Amino acid sequence: MEAEFRRQIEQLRQQTEVLGRNQERFSAQMRELRERIDDIKQLHREIRLIEQGQVRLEERVNQILIQMENQQKMMAAFKNMFLTLLMLLLGGFVAAGFELFKR
Repeated sequence: MEAEFRRQIEQLRQQTEVLGRNQERFSAQMRELRERIDDIKQLHREIRLIEQGQVRLEERVNQILIQMENQQKMMAAFKNMFLTLLMLLLGGFVAAGFELFKR
């Protein structure tokens, strides 16, 4: 009877050790999972920041494109004014030349 009791006690001790090791492994896996979840949350925050940066960049690029279009329009208007003035001057020279030939 005593031998049977000791054997059962030994089995309980072994099972307790196995349970303890299993609990340690489980706790380590739970810590690893928590760390992974935290990493995923951090990654999600970083992706959100990147998306916000992308939106700001797109807005800035659109502003630059609008500025370039406005500059092109201004340059075209300046070119047209310059050509108009040049034509007026040329017309004046031609008219003056004809006046000289008339005399």
